[in-house]
Amino acid sequence: MSRIAVLFIVFLTLASSAYADWKEKVLYSFQGIPDGSLPGGGVVFDKAGNLYGVTAEGGSGLCAPAQCGIVYQLSPPEQKGGAWTETVLYVFKGQKYGDGSSPAGTLLIDSSGNLYGGTGYGGTGDCMLLGGTVGCGTVYELSPPKEKGGAWTERCFSALEVARTGNSRERL
Repeated sequence: MSRIAVLFIVFLTLASSAYADWKEKVLYSFQGIPDGSLPGGGVVFDKAGNLYGVTAEGGSGLCAPAQCGIVYQLSPPEQKGGAWTETVLYVFKGQKYGDGSSPAGTLLIDSSGNLYGGTGYGGTGDCMLLGGTVGCGTVYELSPPKEKGGAWTERCFSALEVARTGNSRERL
């Protein structure tokens, strides 16, 4: 048998066994308001194994014509194979309240557990959507509570100013 044939057989054997080991498992199914919907971007892990992410919709109906979105945490089950637990860390309120809406992309996490992300709408800009002013987006930081069970704290760094009729979501 030629060397090439042997290498090909070894490659197929390794590739097929690696592929066969992958299995999908749904960790959590979103429900809309007051929960989230339309999760986007990736997720990040903290040191304890919790997952953090965003949903562009859900959480609050204050952002007409859509919902405002959330930042969530999924905590692993106490026993292997059990259910993951979702905690809504922050519900966006939208431009009317000087807040962002429709968070997009993957969060970043620092060594202190602060989360950083961006929103497609909200903030102080005058961007338009479907004839209404929705804001041009924000960059935000969420800080964990100082005491267990307390509320996370949001701080907006800046508004993302784009053309008055532009779609800021495409520019994040």
